[in-house]
Amino acid sequence: MLRERVSADPRNLLSALIFSVFALVSPMQTIHAQPLLIKNEANSPDVLSVFEKILALAESGEPEAQYYMGLLYGREGTAENDPSLSRSWYQKAAEQGHPEALYELGMLYSREAGGFFDMTQALELLRRSSDLGNSYASNNLANFLLHERGSQKDYQEAKALLLKAALALNGGHAETTLGWSYFTGMYSPAIPQDYDLAVYWTKAGALEGHANAYSNLALQYFTGLGVGRDYQAMLRNLIRSADAFGEDLAWVTASNEDEWEAFKHLGPATFWPARELYWQVISNQDEDAFLELLGLLDTLETAERTSSSGKSHSLDN
Repeated sequence: MLRERVSADPRNLLSALIFSVFALVSPMQTIHAQPLLIKNEANSPDVLSVFEKILALAESGEPEAQYYMGLLYGREGTAENDPSLSRSWYQKAAEQGHPEALYELGMLYSREAGGFFDMTQALELLRRSSDLGNSYASNNLANFLLHERGSQKDYQEAKALLLKAALALNGGHAETTLGWSYFTGMYSPAIPQDYDLAVYWTKAGALEGHANAYSNLALQYFTGLGVGRDYQAMLRNLIRSADAFGEDLAWVTASNEDEWEAFKHLGPATFWPARELYWQVISNQDEDAFLELLGLLDTLETAERTSSSGKSHSLDN
């Protein structure tokens, strides 16, 4: 599965007090640097005073403060939300080379909703942010190049960006995209079909706990491509994927089309019901289906233990 675009997790922006009042905390934000001056101001009991001082810093040209103002006004669902003001503050910080502001501005232009859509501008801004070391920009730029462009040059650049992001970015997003690209070969020859590399990168994504990586690894155990066909390993990874599946992956089931259908003929028919149970879990939050999956795995493991015990007893005799 592709579309592994990511959003950075907040990292101690100002203080929990400021977050609660101005609603800055969001999994959709990217935050890295924290100037000492702003960090110290977070201890102030007067939140309004802190805000006014940050605003003053922003108006004086401090790029980090301008970036924070962009976050504040860009937060959807809050009284302060003002997309135009948010873009204006991001633009001011971006003009001074602020990596995270460049990233946020690029993502703003990449969204069709909101009235600012401009993919050419988005790609340029994300590329600048990536060049300044923002791994989220590297990952998302790579995915845009894979989906929005179609040349081998774009695919080559995307591959390099994903490798770069995989080294620096947690969460397994880049690894999962690389694994799926190698598995399908859809971007060959830039990213050729290579089942061994598909397994390598998919396992790397799974080690980071990525739900799609678990699902893709289960598919590899189902088809036997790159690994030995293994029903028990398939079940384990489907369960891990279902357990890790969150709202950020809602797009996976939005079309109600399971990508595994294209590979159904490559695996045993006896394995398929487990995939159908998994689909019920992630599509409908079906707890009974999840319990059935657990039951299938438990039955296999119980049979395996019984078989091992019987062999051991036979040897003892």
